[in-house]
Amino acid sequence: MTIAGSRLDVEVGQLWWHMDPDTVDAERARGEFGIKQSRAVRGLAAARLLGDLQTRVIHVADDADAVRRRRNDVVHQDWVLRGREGMRPVAEIVGLDERELEEWRREPIPSQGWLRLPSRSLELGVAQTLDELRDVERHLAAVAARVVNLTFEVASARETGCPAGYVRHEAPPSGA
Repeated sequence: MTIAGSRLDVEVGQLWWHMDPDTVDAERARGEFGIKQSRAVRGLAAARLLGDLQTRVIHVADDADAVRRRRNDVVHQDWVLRGREGMRPVAEIVGLDERELEEWRREPIPSQGWLRLPSRSLELGVAQTLDELRDVERHLAAVAARVVNLTFEVASARETGCPAGYVRHEAPPSGA
């Protein structure tokens, strides 16, 4: 999920750069926080694009922000194991060295007793299922794929005029 989120940010940064490569620094665009990338893409879409291309770019920026929020809610939550599966007798812990104790703390335990502690709340809730977590990753990947397709369309519109929708802002002649 974190890799899919990073890929989305890389692709949105690429789209940002392709919308105005003369003034946007590609490395900066790629490395910015996702919300700043989307804000810049929306601003450039309003200034540089028209019609259907503009609409689709703005929508994909909105979708990128929405799926990032879903990802962040998962990634920045904590997991708590309640019940007997979350406890161990003291006799099992005594005598463990630092490495063994850390392994014990991090041991993956399949259980129905897992709860989630959301990143913005102190209320324990039902943990997501593997299918729900997989859905977030797939949604990240799907939005990233749409961004890639739109990046090619924007670059083509900018360079060839096909599809239509890219507005050139020519620099004024020198001395004007």
